[in-house]
Amino acid sequence: MDSSGLTLNRSTIEERNSKLYHLRFLYLLLGLQIGLALLLGWYLRQHPSCAVTRFLGHWAVSLVLGILMLLIVLLCYFLSIVRREPINWLIYVLFTFLFAAFVGSLLAKDRSGLLWFVLWVLMLVALGLFLYFLVAEFYISSIGEILLIFGVAGLVLLFFLALTDVEPWKLAVGFLVACALAFFISYQHRSMVRNSLWDLGREDPVTGAVRVWFDALLGFCRIGELFTKGFGRFTI
Repeated sequence: MDSSGLTLNRSTIEERNSKLYHLRFLYLLLGLQIGLALLLGWYLRQHPSCAVTRFLGHWAVSLVLGILMLLIVLLCYFLSIVRREPINWLIYVLFTFLFAAFVGSLLAKDRSGLLWFVLWVLMLVALGLFLYFLVAEFYISSIGEILLIFGVAGLVLLFFLALTDVEPWKLAVGFLVACALAFFISYQHRSMVRNSLWDLGREDPVTGAVRVWFDALLGFCRIGELFTKGFGRFTI
């Protein structure tokens, strides 16, 4: 093999390793992000009369937090300058704080247990993907990704059925929503990185852990578009 072939093989391996590092670091940051929201939600639920719980319980505060989160996600999605250090870390910390406050306040009010279920599934799927990319030398296949998501969601489902009083039909709905959301979050970002649709020289996993929520939203929009087209075929 000539020197040009060796260089090509080496660059391909280095590129793949860079992408695998990107994915594992992103899912670690995403898991920590959701875990913090779950921890804060548990604290707020255990202390319903504290000042923080009362403050975050106001609808106006939740609205402001939601708007700020959306603006940060859009900034990360459309402005490449925020992906540079140390701006990317400032963006991530700020978004994680807002995300934990917003979702934590919703968890404190959630009596159905569905939001808890969905977030537990998302966190464990993110950590499961992190562990996979931590030891794997190749990308996970779509089938493997689906099996991982359903396996994790199934374990969480069994846990909730055994230790909570949430009605089974509600958990079934939460199971479908959690699996769909986890798939959109993981598949969209993984396929973009794997197919080199992003220039990793300009990308970073830190803001990727923020932009990934926009990918999930786009996934649900695509489902809505498919349903709309499907119903449109039957219109007279």
